[in-house]
Amino acid sequence: MPIAWCACKRPFKRIVLAGGPCAGKSTALLEVPKRLPSFTFFLKPEAASTCLKETGGKFGKVLQDKIFKKELELEAEALEKARKSDNPRTVVLYDRGFLDQTVYASQEQYAALINGRNMTEQDVIDRYDHVIYMHSAARGAAEHYSNKSNTNRTENVDRAAHICRKTEKAWSVHPNVVVVDNSTDMKGKIDKVVGHIIEMMGK
Repeated sequence: MPIAWCACKRPFKRIVLAGGPCAGKSTALLEVPKRLPSFTFFLKPEAASTCLKETGGKFGKVLQDKIFKKELELEAEALEKARKSDNPRTVVLYDRGFLDQTVYASQEQYAALINGRNMTEQDVIDRYDHVIYMHSAARGAAEHYSNKSNTNRTENVDRAAHICRKTEKAWSVHPNVVVVDNSTDMKGKIDKVVGHIIEMMGK
């Protein structure tokens, strides 16, 4: 059984914040703890960004292996901290998760990654209680799309929209997914994320 997953009853929630390029995810990760001061948040950083820096941005099997290993380490660290919290409103907030890798790896590569750790697809899904998926600005708010704030983001609008749809499909296998689209401005998107987390904590 993977070290970062436990079937026992947990006093905290594991919530993934996923999304396409330029979705406002980074902003949400900063703003949510400020908006919910009575909650205790433990952030699981994005594994891919760290690994891209280590490999110089080169994609391939070696990078996928690094990301998978780093994801395991980061999730285990965040969960260990959460287990020590005595706040009933404790949340492990994940900046992306394992299912993001299915977008960048072939089916064969992804199967090899999880099988090599004695994991099944259901094991991966069960690592998370809820998922909040934020649409890229490329879908419905293209005038606000930019890759200037993230050196790892090289996609144009069309490519970003494609990746966003593909990533949303990857996360759709989870039974508890809510989608935050671009029907509002960024403040409205953050409001929705905050509202969803409050609702999820009641379940």
